Amino acid sequence: MKIVISTNDHDPPHVLVRVEDNSYRVAIPDADPLRGEPTVPNSVIRQVKDWFAQTVPSVGRTVAALVYDQWLHVRNHQAIQRVPIPEQIKEMEQRWKDPAPVGYSYKIKDVTVLSNYCLRVVFENGEIRVVDVKAMRGNSPLWAPVFENFHAVENRGFDVAWPVMFPDGPNTLEIEDQDLWGAGVLEGSANLSNVI
Repeated sequence: MKIVISTNDHDPPHVLVRVEDNSYRVAIPDADPLRGEPTVPNSVIRQVKDWFAQTVPSVGRTVAALVYDQWLHVRNHQAIQRVPIPEQIKEMEQRWKDPAPVGYSYKIKDVTVLSNYCLRVVFENGEIRVVDVKAMRGNSPLWAPVFENFHAVENRGFDVAWPVMFPDGPNTLEIEDQDLWGAGVLEGSANLSNVI
């Protein structure tokens, strides 16, 4: 099964569910078939409903809410991010249940600046997470100066940093590795694949 958001989408909010050679349009957030859709197999509806109902631990929001956000981004011609699939969510839940041993860090191997104030962070353990830094820090207009030099983000191993000009003078904004890991959406690792 593959779930996609079409670039020429229309109301009501929905996703396209592709199963083998068949495609079905189901509504966001309830995963009910759209009016006029051919009969959607109950097993397909059940899978999508179960996925939509899951909460993504790193952001504390349901998949349905995250998918709806991406649907709005498509409508507004903005870049979209992948939404974790059930296996990725299960792995995240396990990590949240089993905290890292004392002294363990989520050391950063590499950082790439993406559009819309996002970072793709590769951790030493092989995980790749996409972090919406603006959402992390808030979308208040008061934060606008903080992001003027966001393009200059540098990896310092246990945090990322970039230069900021505050009213009282130049400074550096830093975000620690565990905060990036916690707020990031898992994009992949050696043994995971992606949908949406």
